[in-house]
Amino acid sequence: MGKATANKAAQIQYLENRVKLLSHVVAALNREAADENDLKNILTMLDDLKIKVKRFHDDWASQD
Repeated sequence: MGKATANKAAQIQYLENRVKLLSHVVAALNREAADENDLKNILTMLDDLKIKVKRFHDDWASQD
């Protein structure tokens, strides 16, 4: 998902961008034609985001 981000401000910006991207993906779904693959892609995005949030959390905890 890209190169590592070291400072808190950049990490927050990264998360904001990923959430916006996820929002755009969901908004772009065709309500009549969406299928299980669309939902699988959203789940993958959420899983990737969760991994990144945990990594940032661990980074912040180790800095304190």
